[in-house]
Amino acid sequence: MTRLGSAPPSPSARAATPSGRPASALPAIDPIRLLRQNWKLLVVVGGSSLVVGAAIFLTLLFAYPRFSGEVVFELPPVVSGTEDLMPVESRNEDIVIRMAQTESQRLVSREVLTRAMRGRDVETTDWSQWFRDGAGMFVVDDAVDDLIEDLRSGHVRDTLYFRLSWTAGNGGDVPVVLNRIADTYMEMKDAEESSRFASDLRLLRDREKEIDRQLVLLSNDIATFIASKNITALDENLDQGRSAIQNLGLRINETKSMLSLLQAKRNQTQAKMQGTLEPSSDDRRLAESDPEIMRLSTDVRDMRIREAAARERFGPNHPEVQAFAQMARSAEAERTSAIDERIQRNLTADFKETTDQIESYEGLLKNLDEEYEVQETRLKALAADMAELEGKQSRKERLETERTDVGRQIGELEQFRRRESARKVTIAQRSTTPREMAFPKWYVVVPLTVLAGLAGTVGLLFVREMLDQRIKYPSDLASLPGGRVLGVIPERTDDPTSPARAELVVREQPSSVLAESFRQTATAIQRQIDDAGVRTIMVVGALPESGTSTIASNLAASLVAGGRSVLLVDANFRRPRLGEILGQSPGHPGLGDLLVGAGRREDAIIDCGGGLHLLPAGSEVNRVVERLNTGTMSALLEDLAQRHDVVVIDVAPWVVAGDAAALAAKVDAVVLAVRAWQEQRGLVARLVGQLSGSKAAFLGVVLNRPRNTAGGYFRKNFEAMANYASPRAT
Repeated sequence: MTRLGSAPPSPSARAATPSGRPASALPAIDPIRLLRQNWKLLVVVGGSSLVVGAAIFLTLLFAYPRFSGEVVFELPPVVSGTEDLMPVESRNEDIVIRMAQTESQRLVSREVLTRAMRGRDVETTDWSQWFRDGAGMFVVDDAVDDLIEDLRSGHVRDTLYFRLSWTAGNGGDVPVVLNRIADTYMEMKDAEESSRFASDLRLLRDREKEIDRQLVLLSNDIATFIASKNITALDENLDQGRSAIQNLGLRINETKSMLSLLQAKRNQTQAKMQGTLEPSSDDRRLAESDPEIMRLSTDVRDMRIREAAARERFGPNHPEVQAFAQMARSAEAERTSAIDERIQRNLTADFKETTDQIESYEGLLKNLDEEYEVQETRLKALAADMAELEGKQSRKERLETERTDVGRQIGELEQFRRRESARKVTIAQRSTTPREMAFPKWYVVVPLTVLAGLAGTVGLLFVREMLDQRIKYPSDLASLPGGRVLGVIPERTDDPTSPARAELVVREQPSSVLAESFRQTATAIQRQIDDAGVRTIMVVGALPESGTSTIASNLAASLVAGGRSVLLVDANFRRPRLGEILGQSPGHPGLGDLLVGAGRREDAIIDCGGGLHLLPAGSEVNRVVERLNTGTMSALLEDLAQRHDVVVIDVAPWVVAGDAAALAAKVDAVVLAVRAWQEQRGLVARLVGQLSGSKAAFLGVVLNRPRNTAGGYFRKNFEAMANYASPRAT
């Protein structure tokens, strides 16, 4: 018998192992499926809510009628000046919104409402009767408190309007109260504007008087200053001083430039005298022009001429030629020494002359600087006097300009006050008596009641679904770690072909939906066992009634139909069913007898025909559960796996018996059967984890008997499968 545990797991086997992530605390909810399952309940709730909504509407109609009204105010465009004939809107949207919100809050302030409620027309309303004291007097403060809670005010979006709205039980009270509040607000607004205009005008007139006083004082000050400073002569002296200081500046710059040149020349001469700088060609030519040097140069030429004549006459080696050459060299050396001496004398004379010139220019520069400082000080004093005079005159001009502006502002303010368009707020629409009730409205109350009823019901359904931890649909299994779904076996009643029984339906009614579902499940299992070389498969359930016997028998029948030799082994010693399903007598020898050595394999295995064989549980006395976890069982399974292509084993539920846990270490692969609407998610998740960690390969889960008729997604598929499987009419 081939063991998956002895070799690296195949891709299919690896896919079946848990991912290691924790199971989700809440199941995944399919809202469409949930609503389809409970559509009858929703219809009943909707009808009941409709009746309740109608009753609520009638009750509110007589017990709590409400009438609404509003007053609309406008923020007119701003008048920029008295010369503008028409107002022009220059404010941006943010400014308009802030102004509207500010005025809306002021409109419902306690000060405005208190003054408005003192109007006699308010006391005639039915609404005022709610705020009477024991003596029948109208209590203004109580009415204002109620209005502060009920009044609504705010800006009308994208407009220059803001509004005030109110709701009352009597339609005739609405315009009385709202219009009284609006009139009171406008009266207070006008009084505020008048007070502000008067305050601004008073400030402007006070400023006008102050400017006139300052102009008189400043004019007297200017006249006195002109007389004391002799302003006419001051102008001439200022021009002469500027010209003189300009000339001095030019002379100072020229002197500094000459001084710089002389200093550079002296430094150069000194460097030549010290030998750090070679004499220039001009220095050498000047020295050579000296009469003594010129005489020596003549002697050198004569000696060279005599030397040349002697060489021509006697040859180069004659003593007379050598004597003339020696005399020429001596004359040349004397001439060179005389030139150097003359250059030094010339440089010394130049250095002294340059030094004398520098001292002369430095004295001149000192005298010019002193004279410049005197002229500059005098010029600064003259300029200060002129600047002071100009400052006084400039201040006078500014005061005169300000005086003109203030006079113009006073005139514009008085004219602006008389214009109607200068008002910042106007009433655009007064409140009128409502023609219909604002509340209740049947088309609001009834639908809302129905919606609330349906929403509450749906919410309860979702809460119940979230709290229900049972496995109900394939998506519940898919959300578990390692919960690979091999197939879904529907309820027998959901099969349109109405098979007589689910057991062996693959053989008895192969065209049924149940049979096709088992075949699809078998195909998924067969693909995995072929890849991994699996020979023994255990089908186990978590709890009783999981349908393991039905799944095992139909899985075996499907594999047999594919041409395989399949042995069905009934290892459920507590409640064996495979023998009953295949029509065998209960006392036939079987697995229990083989494990205790009370029979032969050939006698125990029943040939059911077509390649399907059955090894029943055996006689009741020999069905010893402990024998399943022995070496004899392991050897028997090895032997059976060699004689058949596939061995399918049905065992007792995992939770109620330990048989499955013992056999899980002896088979090649395990398939878990889960009964929908019965087993809890936590239990299945724990069982999947245990099977995934066992020696046998965990192939996946078969979901048995989900409820598909009431809102499932498989019903149309079932009908299509049944129609396709039925013979086509010719």
